[in-house]
Amino acid sequence: MNLPLIRRGLVAVVAGLLLCSCADKAKEAALLVDSARAKANAQDFTGALADLDKAVQLQPEQAELYVIRGAVKGGHGDFDQAITDFSKAISLKPAEAEAYGARGMAEHDKGDLTASLADLNKALEIKPEAAGFEYRAGLRQSLGDAAGAFDDYNKAIEKPTDLDPHVRMLCLYRAALARRLGPDTGGLTQIIGAWPNDWLTTIGLFLNGKISEPDFLASAEKDTPKNVPERECRADYFVGMLHLANHDNVGARKYFSMCGAVENVNAPEQEFAHGELKQIDKASK
Repeated sequence: MNLPLIRRGLVAVVAGLLLCSCADKAKEAALLVDSARAKANAQDFTGALADLDKAVQLQPEQAELYVIRGAVKGGHGDFDQAITDFSKAISLKPAEAEAYGARGMAEHDKGDLTASLADLNKALEIKPEAAGFEYRAGLRQSLGDAAGAFDDYNKAIEKPTDLDPHVRMLCLYRAALARRLGPDTGGLTQIIGAWPNDWLTTIGLFLNGKISEPDFLASAEKDTPKNVPERECRADYFVGMLHLANHDNVGARKYFSMCGAVENVNAPEQEFAHGELKQIDKASK
């Protein structure tokens, strides 16, 4: 995955709204939105925001403009201002799922996971869709809600037999949670036989007990150098999850800590691992 779960949803929201925002707007505002899109794509956030400010001045009651501007602000790292714009959009159009989802993503990036979950719940209440359930599954994992995350992965995985690497990764996240929660993991057993002989399949075989922990950890290093850190992070996470399933909090802590310490990666497993560490700390008190 080029982008973790927590970022892909925001990119989709921005792209969709930028493409459809011009339909019913005045010509001048539409041209400004197009100009802002081009500037944002060129990483000219200052110019993009200047155009969007003008568009908002032209049509201050247009909720979609605030969502677009908020997305640009969020992409630039200004999460507080992004949240302000998304909140304005919600006040103008309370039944707009995209505004709640976008605000939830900005809150997530800011570090307010509880607020993020509340907004994502609202977005999915208005518009249930696979991408939203996937995002919420990752968020619930980060918050230590294994059962909720498992349920959301079931809703997000529309075609479990799809061989797309992203879908296969979701199946692996779900299987790791299943091992921890205790449900039958036969679902992974049934689909993994059709998978290609690659490292994602190796993870699946490990989760199903077909590969030993030492061999699995060693397999994480057998790749081109640029992918080794991501594999190491991912391997540590899945090993930690199996230690949790075996009620070995000490071993789980070790591997989750190792996952979180891997540098130069941008993987959701690191956030999941930090969430699990927090739950282990709570349980030990």
